[in-house]
Amino acid sequence: MGKRSFYTDDDEISSTPGLTSAISPELETKQVVQIDDNTKFVKGKLIKTFPQLEQFSNQWRKWLISKTDVATAEYDNLKSAVNNEISTVTNKTSELITEPVLPSTIYILTAALTGSILSNRRNIAVRFLAPTVFGIASFKYFMPHSFSNVGNWLYQLEGEYVPEVQKFQDDTTKSTNDLIAAAEQFQKETNDSLVSSVKETRQYIMDWVSKK
Repeated sequence: MGKRSFYTDDDEISSTPGLTSAISPELETKQVVQIDDNTKFVKGKLIKTFPQLEQFSNQWRKWLISKTDVATAEYDNLKSAVNNEISTVTNKTSELITEPVLPSTIYILTAALTGSILSNRRNIAVRFLAPTVFGIASFKYFMPHSFSNVGNWLYQLEGEYVPEVQKFQDDTTKSTNDLIAAAEQFQKETNDSLVSSVKETRQYIMDWVSKK
C-alpha cells in the first residue's frame, strides 16, 4: 500500500489492519473449535458464554415483561374507570341542572358571600350557617327547577344509603304538615266563629235599636 492521497475515497481504506476479505466456507468450518461447554472459536473469534447469566437475564426479562403487562392493564382499567366516572358525573350534572349556569351561579355565590360578611363578627356556628342558608335560599330562588331536581336526587340517595334518616325525615315532615294543617284549620274555625259572633252581635244591636 503506497502513500495515501488526501483526496482518496475513505470507503476504499479499511481502518482495521489485517485481512479484510471474508473467510472461505472451508476455513470457516475449520475455525469453529469447541474448547469447552462455554467457550469456542467462531470465524476466528473467541466466543465465551455464561449460562447462569443468560438464564438470570432471561428470567429477569420475562419478569419485567409480565410486570409491564400487568401495569399496563391496571392503567387501562383505571383510565377506563376514571372516564366512566367523569361521564357519569357530567351526565348527572346535565340532568340535574336545567337552568343556565350563568349568571345564576354568580348570584348564588354573591348571596353566600353576603351571608358570610353579615355573620363575620358572630360565633362560628352562625358564620357557618349564614352563608349556607343564604346560598341555598338563593339557589332555590334563582334556579327553582334545578333546586327541585337536586332535592329529589338527594332524597333518593338518602333512601338508598340511610333509610333510617329518610324515615325520620318523612315522619318529621308529616308531623309538621299535620301540625300546620291543624293550625290552619283552627285559624279558619276561629275566624269563622269570630265573624259569626260579630254578625250576630251586629244583628242583635240593629234589632235592639229598631225596637227603640
